[in-house]
Amino acid sequence: MHRTILGLGSMLVLVCAAGGFGQTLSADLPYSDDFEAYNAPAGLSAQSNVWDTWDNNPVADAIVNTEQAHSGSKSVKTVASEMGFTDSDLVLQLDDPSGNWRGPCYEVITYQYVPANQSGETYWIMQSIYNHGGPYTWAVQIHMNAATGVATADFGGETVPLKTDQWVELRLLAHFTDYPNDLHQVYYDGTPFYFAPISWRDAMNGSNAAEIGSLDWYANNTCCAYYDDLVVRELQGECNFAGETNCVYVLKKKVKAKKGCGSCPKKGDEFVTEDVCEEVKDCPKKLNLKQIPCPDGGRGFCKKINGKKAVDCR
Repeated sequence: MHRTILGLGSMLVLVCAAGGFGQTLSADLPYSDDFEAYNAPAGLSAQSNVWDTWDNNPVADAIVNTEQAHSGSKSVKTVASEMGFTDSDLVLQLDDPSGNWRGPCYEVITYQYVPANQSGETYWIMQSIYNHGGPYTWAVQIHMNAATGVATADFGGETVPLKTDQWVELRLLAHFTDYPNDLHQVYYDGTPFYFAPISWRDAMNGSNAAEIGSLDWYANNTCCAYYDDLVVRELQGECNFAGETNCVYVLKKKVKAKKGCGSCPKKGDEFVTEDVCEEVKDCPKKLNLKQIPCPDGGRGFCKKINGKKAVDCR
C-alpha cells in the first residue's frame, strides 16, 4: 500500500469518507497493550477488537511475533513484505470517555526496537483526526532511519541520535487547554525533540483538533520495526515538560515518617513540587501537604509536609 507521508509545508488533502470501509474501531482511555494476549506469528488487527489498519486495508496489517519483546515474549512487527502483509500501517483510534480531552495532561508511551540492518525509514505517527478514507490530520510524525543513524521530528526537522538493536522509549506529553496553551513534547529515550514544548494545534500542517485521534505505526516499505508495551493515559497533575522548572520550598517543620518509611525529608530540606513555574512569583507562598508516598518507593508515607517558598525555581 502507498500513501503520502506529510512533511512540513505539505498540502493536506481531505478525502470524504467512502462507502465500503469496515466498522471504525476505537480504544477507551486508559489503554495499555503488551500484545501477550494475541497469537503469534499472526496479523494483529485480524484478531483484535481495537487495532485496525489504515483505511481498513487488511494487507497492511502488522505481525505479532516472538522475535523481539520488551516484556513478556511478544511484540508487534511492522514489515515491508512478510506473511502476505505488505507495507504495514497499523492504526489505533482513541476515545477519551470524558468526551472532551480536557484532562491536565495526557501521556503516550511506546517501546520501539529498530534493528541496525533496517532498510529505509519507519514512522511513529499520531493524528488529531483520523477516519477510514479521510479526513485525516497529522499532529506528530517521527521517522527513524538506521542508515543515517537519526530519528527526525517532521515539524521543525529536529533530530536525535537513533539507537538500534535495543528497546527505546518513545513518549508524548500533551495537554489540550485553550489555544495557545495547548502544548506537547515528544521524547526519545528521555531526550526531548523540541527545544521547548510546542502547540499541538499548530504542529505539522496545523488546524489539529484538541485530541489524539489515533496512533499510527507505519512501515513505509521498510523492514523492520518492533513495538511493545504501549500505554495511553491521563495523568494526575499538569504536564511536567522537560526544560520547565518547578516550585521549590524549604521545609519549616519536622516531617513525620509513618508505617516504616525511612526516607522522609527533614526540616530545612528543599522540597520540589510538580507545580511548574518560570518565576518564583508563580508559586504559592506556602506548601501544606497532608501526606506523600515514601520517596524511595518503599513502605509507608510521610505526613505533614509544610514549607515556605524558596527564592528560586528549579
